[in-house]
Amino acid sequence: MNLPTKYRPKILADVVGQPIVTRALTNALIRSQINSAYLFVGLRGVGKTSTARILAKSVNCQTHERPTPKPCGCCNACREIERGSALDVVEIDAASNNGVDEIRSLIERVSLTPIARQRVVILDEAHCMTSNAANALLKTLEEPPGHTLFILCTTEAHKLLPTIISRCQTFEFHALAPTTIAEQLSAIADQESIDITEDALLTLARHAQGGMRDGLQLLGQASLSTDGAIGVEEVIALTGGIPPEELLSLIKAVLKPDVLRVLTQARRWLESGQTPSNIIATLLPTYRDLLMVKGAGQSVKTLITSGLTYKTLSRLTHTFTTEQLNQSLALLKDAERLLGSHRPEVWVEVCLLNLIPGYATQPTVAIHPVKDSIPSTPVSLNGKPSQPLADHWRTIINAAPEKAQPWLSQLQLVSCQNGIYELTGDKTTLNKLSRASRKVAQLIQKTTGDDQLIVITFKPPEEVMAS
Repeated sequence: MNLPTKYRPKILADVVGQPIVTRALTNALIRSQINSAYLFVGLRGVGKTSTARILAKSVNCQTHERPTPKPCGCCNACREIERGSALDVVEIDAASNNGVDEIRSLIERVSLTPIARQRVVILDEAHCMTSNAANALLKTLEEPPGHTLFILCTTEAHKLLPTIISRCQTFEFHALAPTTIAEQLSAIADQESIDITEDALLTLARHAQGGMRDGLQLLGQASLSTDGAIGVEEVIALTGGIPPEELLSLIKAVLKPDVLRVLTQARRWLESGQTPSNIIATLLPTYRDLLMVKGAGQSVKTLITSGLTYKTLSRLTHTFTTEQLNQSLALLKDAERLLGSHRPEVWVEVCLLNLIPGYATQPTVAIHPVKDSIPSTPVSLNGKPSQPLADHWRTIINAAPEKAQPWLSQLQLVSCQNGIYELTGDKTTLNKLSRASRKVAQLIQKTTGDDQLIVITFKPPEEVMAS
């Protein structure tokens, strides 16, 4: 069941969620004020290429003597354009035909008189053109033959030459709201006799990330995944997400607090195939929704993006303070940066433990290579001038347990300012630091007597010498 193809819009009025674009193009067709070149910009699956094909039908429909916003879809020209066999409608994928030779061949072709009323060139993924190919197209875009219409579609307009953009009338295709996608999916589900709940449709729409095509693909896939009614559980299983009841179980364990339960749930997710990035990506919108409901109540009911219902979120907000929710969001944001490090699953477990209110007051540690140099003036945690770096680090080492002092001595303190400790050493020692980072942060906090945030960064020796 190929729903995206079956329900591709036929006329401009059928394009969902792009009222400004459809209104402007409709008026241009009615008033015969069609530009020679258009640039359609937007995310994947929001209707750029479909609108380009509708525009091609609108200017060439044989049922009407002039361009129309409502092509009949029945004449030879409309049917050939829909099938992709029209001689005068050239659709090129610039991702694979991006060279100068292809563009020069296209320019020669558009100079010929078309059989239909107007020749239309649809250049998909236009940002993939090479600079030379784009320059070759410039003159033709500026002064195209009167019978030719260019439509460039792209997801990355910033990669196009400014001179190309300036020669086109640009339309921004916006990402569709989940509610808009859900409404359209609901209408299609009724036509296709697909039994699916409203909550499941909204979950599908959120997973589509603003693209109607992705939503239709998921709906078709969901209809084949079960013989009965499609609920939220089936959609989550299909998309590889985390079930709401497991998400709720984790949050309750965080609130209790139940450390063992938090770790057990994290390990269960990881062993079931959930990636660390997906776990964090699920928790971020959940805590965002908790903060939103905490502050604004029922007025933000339609803005919820996580898998939990408003009723559940509202019940949970009574057990959180605003400060705790903000702190949790900051921890999750920091965890995102650590997912590319060694053993990301460990950092996920550490992050989940830090979500427990009691743990959040302990030093927060970030271990990652730093690209920007940190001022090397020796200062203490509170920013006041202190002893030289080597002496300061020796004081910390002397306060460490005896068995840890030898490998801590292999590290060198490069800089220290406002709680940011930049250390260097050989690879083996840095690996040890990564594993013992929390204990080192606690040691620093205990030795300096300051309870502010501790951030540990590291640089390989060669980077220290280079800087």
